[in-house]
Amino acid sequence: MFFILASLIALLTLAYLVASGFVRVVRYFWGWLSSGEKIDGLAGDVVSAAPQTAPFSTPKPTQAELSAYLDTMHLGWYQVVILFIVGCMAGLLIEEIWMLITAGLTESRVGLIWGPFSPLYGTGAVFL
Repeated sequence: MFFILASLIALLTLAYLVASGFVRVVRYFWGWLSSGEKIDGLAGDVVSAAPQTAPFSTPKPTQAELSAYLDTMHLGWYQVVILFIVGCMAGLLIEEIWMLITAGLTESRVGLIWGPFSPLYGTGAVFL
C-alpha cells in the first residue's frame, strides 16, 4: 500500500513538474514574441516586391527516385538491438499502465531477473 501511495505521489510530482516546465517555456516564448518591433507597420512596399513562391512546397519524388532511395536503406544489427530494447521496455510500461488503470494493481511483470524488460514485447517489436 505504501509503494502505491509513494508511486502515485511521485507520478503526480512528475506530472506537475512537466506541466510547470511547459507553462514556463510557453511564457518565455510569448515574452520573446512580444518583445521587439512590430512588423505590421514596416515597409509595405518591400513585402510586395518579394517574389511569389508557394510556401512549403517540395517536388514530389518520382517512383524511380523513391525506389533508389529505399534500395539504399538497410536494417543493421544495432537497429534491431535498439528496437528490441525499446520494445521490451515500452511493452512492459504499457502493460503496467494498463493493469493500473483496469485493475488498480501494480505488480512486478518483468520477464527477466534483471531489469525492466519483457523479451516477448521486444521480439514482437523486432518482428513488426
